[in-house]
Amino acid sequence: MKQLDRYILKQLFGPFVFFMVIFIGLLWLNRALRLVDIVVENGQPASVFVQLAITLLPTATEAAVPIAGFAASVLVTNRLFSEAELVVMMNAGRSVLSLAFPYAVFGCICFAGMMFVTHFWAPIAKQQIYQKQDEISRQYVTQIVKEGEFVTNDGRYTFFFGEKGLDGTLSDIMISERTATGSTITHLAQKGQAVTQGDVTKLLLFNGTIQDFSPDDISLSVIQFGSLSYDLSQFGDDILARETDPDERFTGDLRAYTNSLADPSDDRARHSANFHNRFVKPLLAFLSPLIGMSALLVGGFSRSGFVLRIVLGIVLMFSINSFRGVCISWVTSKGAPWFMAYTPVFLTLIIIAFLLTMGSHDIKSLVLRRFKKRRQVAV
Repeated sequence: MKQLDRYILKQLFGPFVFFMVIFIGLLWLNRALRLVDIVVENGQPASVFVQLAITLLPTATEAAVPIAGFAASVLVTNRLFSEAELVVMMNAGRSVLSLAFPYAVFGCICFAGMMFVTHFWAPIAKQQIYQKQDEISRQYVTQIVKEGEFVTNDGRYTFFFGEKGLDGTLSDIMISERTATGSTITHLAQKGQAVTQGDVTKLLLFNGTIQDFSPDDISLSVIQFGSLSYDLSQFGDDILARETDPDERFTGDLRAYTNSLADPSDDRARHSANFHNRFVKPLLAFLSPLIGMSALLVGGFSRSGFVLRIVLGIVLMFSINSFRGVCISWVTSKGAPWFMAYTPVFLTLIIIAFLLTMGSHDIKSLVLRRFKKRRQVAV
């Protein structure tokens, strides 16, 4: 690698790290805030929120790498243009294609990072977050016992707990059950406490009544009790065993799992689109620095600035990413061939080649004009 290439490559790393921190922070914060309600509603400690929030980093990184690579490329190219360094490089005999070489090397670094994230880090994180969500869903007692709220279960049971003491004591308890015959059985108690022995969880009720209301003959039966044991384990039997989600499978396992499905199949198409999307994202991350560089080179040097070209680059990035989502949707729902998922990559290559060709013509014209002015001054 030539010294000028190393110089441009070094210039790209600083802005890239800066934009990565900014974009990952914003994307992570946006997703992490959604976890607050989940953690609070299920009565989970702050440590669970931290665990879930950490598992969101790969998803934020996947979205941030292409954007940060594009932003770093635009920033560095704009500075090189504004300070006339690109003109000096062209005077030294560098072509536009040769100037694109360090950006391509930087794109390879983004590609390698995205390959690690999409094929290794993201599946591990998805496995952890799905496992934690499954553990939370199995903590049915925590979901049922919510202070000062009415909680329903399958529309058949309704629970209410007034207050929960520091020692776990519950007060003002109501458990209403609608039976298959249409009658309503309501347990009311002044106090209670959940007790777990092995896999069995029971709710001990004290000083309460059992009210059985039958709508057929409009009768109400009331039974008073001093203490009563109410089985809560029945609500844990409805929780099914968790199945492995395709997102948490490594790429090789996902491919084997997809091939094992019936063809044609909606699940097969969805998993196939997921598989190829793991390669499309790194490829677009490789091309994102070249998009930023070529978008600024398309019009040559401009004394009025490069705002319009920066906007052009942003529009291109947004359009390509949106088109990627459309192509993945086609492969998923429309049964389109798998290679349709790579259409945005080929389209981006064509756009970059066109912009570099236009930029090469403009810069060469600029250099020739400057040479002519120098010759006239010399004469």
